Amino acid sequence: ASAPRPETTILYVSHDMGGGIQRHLEQLTQMLGDRVQVATVSSQPQQYVKLSRASHDWYFHQHHQFQDLLDMLRAIPVSYVHFHHLAGLLPEFWRLAEHLDLPYCLTLHDYSLINGVTTLSDDQGFFLQDSALQKQPQCALLPDWCESLSQWQRMNAELLGNAETVFCPSEFVQQVFLAHYPTANYLSCYHPDWEWDAPYPAVSPGPTRDGILRVAVLGMLGREKGADRLEACAVAVRDRALPMEFLLFGQAYRRLHGSVTTLGSYQEEQLPGLLAEQGIDLVWFPALWAETYSYTLSHCLRQGLAVLAPDVGAFPDRLAGRPLSYLFPYRCSTSEIITQLEMIREQLLPMSQPVAWREQALPEQQAFLYGRDYPAGCTAAASLPALEVSEFDRFLQEPFALKFAAFRTRLLGWLLGRGDSRLLAMLQKIVPYAVQKRAKRLLSDKPLHELHR
Repeated sequence: ASAPRPETTILYVSHDMGGGIQRHLEQLTQMLGDRVQVATVSSQPQQYVKLSRASHDWYFHQHHQFQDLLDMLRAIPVSYVHFHHLAGLLPEFWRLAEHLDLPYCLTLHDYSLINGVTTLSDDQGFFLQDSALQKQPQCALLPDWCESLSQWQRMNAELLGNAETVFCPSEFVQQVFLAHYPTANYLSCYHPDWEWDAPYPAVSPGPTRDGILRVAVLGMLGREKGADRLEACAVAVRDRALPMEFLLFGQAYRRLHGSVTTLGSYQEEQLPGLLAEQGIDLVWFPALWAETYSYTLSHCLRQGLAVLAPDVGAFPDRLAGRPLSYLFPYRCSTSEIITQLEMIREQLLPMSQPVAWREQALPEQQAFLYGRDYPAGCTAAASLPALEVSEFDRFLQEPFALKFAAFRTRLLGWLLGRGDSRLLAMLQKIVPYAVQKRAKRLLSDKPLHELHR
């Protein structure tokens, strides 16, 4: 496709919950440079959306001001739509590109378009690998406006089927979605950071101080990301007096046992120094669900760290052929994980030299690259807008409902920051996890890593 003209505007549709999607949007915008203008529609609390362009934000109520939003998008004018997430959006947004008579693409950042559950997990937090179970209504978690799982899948079959391209950040994600929506035009490709970083460096074994395997876990851990599994392994290792230590660089959804050294949140640029300072030998991903990409894994690859990860999701694909990179069955028991950690310790202990990763995929071997081929089919708008953007100045004022929602988010962040409180720790132990998640959503939809900022 010919290079888009500078006046071309691409519209991202997403949520406003930060995390990996926000990082991906920032990477895409950086990669586009000044070739394409970017606008973003993101869902907000209380059924609002925020339209962001350059340094300005406009706010529209989804029920009462959807037509005003369409008029403004035509006034910008938008030339192409890229759907990233539809959480918090009403059904009309599934047809946003159709309303604007524009082509569109879509990126699959999680599994919510299958049954509404972002992690596609069961009630214990484990990934549902059986596609038949993924289609069971009792496993679904749908928005209030959606009447049934069949309605949800019909809407998403149409959304994916009409997209010019459905980007999958790993081959695993593509295979999961093919079982539900076989007619979509899927394209499996890693996120842009891979194009910047590859080839990755050799893997360096850690210092293994005094024969103790020092295991790092990175990030903000909910149950699906393995907080309970981490605690169980650390307690078992302590009880058996094994030469291992577990350090959490981040925080968990609840206070963990003292056998896990919790170091708290960090800035990403600080992490290499922190890992070196603590003498880390291995980074472990204790996740129960199938990560679709994992920017945390990207960091480990850039730093040449030994890795232990589950055998589902993006990990087997991204770690293929990499030395000192180990997989464990994602449903395995605590004792099985400890046995594998003991074997890894025995292998790492005598090593002192980096091991080159010779069998890794390289960007120049790929049929599609974001830096070269994105956004395909995006051209400048054909006609001048009928309205001026200045006519929408009345939507620049942030609604009071959103200011109040921001206050509730700060309140929740403060409450979670009191994680050392004995009362809160006790409540987190006795209140079921599902009830905790519902209570959290009453205050904020923000994920853990955003609340702890």
